Amino acid sequence: MSDAAIISGNLVIKREKRWASIELPYPVKQLLLMPEAYIVRFEAPPGRILNENVIALNESGEIIWTISTAKHVYPDSPCTNIYADSDSRFIWASNWDGAERKIDVATDQTVMTRYTR
Repeated sequence: MSDAAIISGNLVIKREKRWASIELPYPVKQLLLMPEAYIVRFEAPPGRILNENVIALNESGEIIWTISTAKHVYPDSPCTNIYADSDSRFIWASNWDGAERKIDVATDQTVMTRYTR
């Protein structure tokens, strides 16, 4: 994957020595540069419930998946953190409920869920 960065809440991807801004619906809070995809966590504006706030993008900046819907304890339980697993095929996404989901980067399949609270 090419270089990418968050600048003022916007995702920018380096393409052929030039930086291109990728239009996304909300400001970007976190970015993971994984071998197969860029993983982005964004934050919805106050008052808007958006629990599926993690997406994967390909090198062209096209969305290849949005985190799958999961059952939540609270109606408003977005992902609050994402981080890479020691195995680069997976990421972890944690939410307000205290759930951490191990997600396959290639398929968006949740392969494990654990609770931290």
